[in-house]
Amino acid sequence: MKKVSDLLTRLESEGFDFLHGFKVIGVIEFWKAELDEEDFGKSKFSASEDLEKWRYISEEANSRYWSLIFDSNTGDFMTFSKILLSDAIDTPYNFNLPEENKVKLCSFLIYFYEYISKASFSDLLECSADDFFPWVIVEINCDTVELKEIYDHCLFDESPFPSVLEDRKNALDSKFEWSEENIKKILAINAIVWKKFNQAEENLKRLASVFRELSKTDSFFEPYGIEAEIRYQGKKPTDIASIEMQKLLCQYTLDFGTYLGINENIPEVEMGNVNKNEDLNWNFEVYADHFNEDQKKIRFNYFMHRVFIDGPTFSLEDLVRMEEEGFYTRYEINF
Repeated sequence: MKKVSDLLTRLESEGFDFLHGFKVIGVIEFWKAELDEEDFGKSKFSASEDLEKWRYISEEANSRYWSLIFDSNTGDFMTFSKILLSDAIDTPYNFNLPEENKVKLCSFLIYFYEYISKASFSDLLECSADDFFPWVIVEINCDTVELKEIYDHCLFDESPFPSVLEDRKNALDSKFEWSEENIKKILAINAIVWKKFNQAEENLKRLASVFRELSKTDSFFEPYGIEAEIRYQGKKPTDIASIEMQKLLCQYTLDFGTYLGINENIPEVEMGNVNKNEDLNWNFEVYADHFNEDQKKIRFNYFMHRVFIDGPTFSLEDLVRMEEEGFYTRYEINF
């Protein structure tokens, strides 16, 4: 995490301004090494129940209930991360270790033993160093929160907001007027999205070039993945959406349709949802029905279709009230 933080701090000072405010997240991944051999037909498990058990434990262990977060804005770990770094408890009594063998357990092993439902003490004894490996993620312009998995579960599994927001969108869309003024605003927003899109693509190429060069002398940077997504959250209230409402619209829009990605195996930036180089103009279904012939020739970004036509949150009324300063790009880097 320190290596990544030091590198990004240096890159920001050298002109990679979009890195400002990055957070470095450290996770210990778990995957029983024998599972890889199982995938190649070389089973090392005595029974199918053991195979399924270790697959379940591996999947459950890789949630982000346990993670360390370093905030570049403060130059320090976040509060709960500091607790995880310093937390240690005596060997649990049910480990039944001789007194002379009792040790302090780090917070990750406590989490692994106590919070993974199918992991027992005997399972822990079967693990080796080959089953654990570090994973470092960088997030920029993301809602990075501690206890992220718990937060996301509460946010999307138990909240009534998604259906309420969709009802709001449908009500506003039913009254939308396709005036010339509104059409001009739609075209202007499409141009802003393309501008942000092209900037993000260029930023991904610049970062990939740095990691590609570093990987020649440092294998840590060889497996890398960078993703970018254009998002919107208004900076000031409108006549139909308070600041709080605009935060909810952004929060519950799970797909803004503009995932761009590049990694060590892909030399060119790719668009996750659709091919960015395809000829398809995403103004069909709704927009083109209200455009004149010249307006129909303007190429629409997939964002415009995914968010305002297919999406369940932002309405066309929200669209024509958007301002350029509300658009931002969220980045994620994986090593």
